[in-house]
Amino acid sequence: MELSLYDRHRFDEFWTVIDGIDPAHLDVIQAPEIWSIADVIDHLVDAETQSYVRLRSALYDLSSIIPNHDENRWQASTRPHYSHAHARSLIDGIRQANHDLLATLDAAALERTGMHTTAGPVSVRQLFQIYDDHVGTHLWQVHRLLANITS
Repeated sequence: MELSLYDRHRFDEFWTVIDGIDPAHLDVIQAPEIWSIADVIDHLVDAETQSYVRLRSALYDLSSIIPNHDENRWQASTRPHYSHAHARSLIDGIRQANHDLLATLDAAALERTGMHTTAGPVSVRQLFQIYDDHVGTHLWQVHRLLANITS
């Protein structure tokens, strides 16, 4: 059990920043190829949802295939944005479920692997680390977007 691999509170700083943003700034698109802050939130919901499935697939499926998703294509779709409350509820719930799962795993379980369709073999340990680090990248992105919107 290596709970340090995955912090269920990793999103706390992200939500603090998002809570302080003028709602009018969430949908600002600075250039066609640059995501809005709402797009970043949607992406994080999508990624956390995938983490739930990918971790369990690598742990429990006999031959785990972990499909890649085209995040830019997903963001370019005409789907509606998640509401802030819905996004937070989904992410926080999934983070807690993944943290609870991690608390039950031994060292052997952390070394189980799945085959990612573009990255190749990936262990459960690596998946936890990837998803734990992921929000930091997008927190930085939100700070950069905000600086451009408010300057």
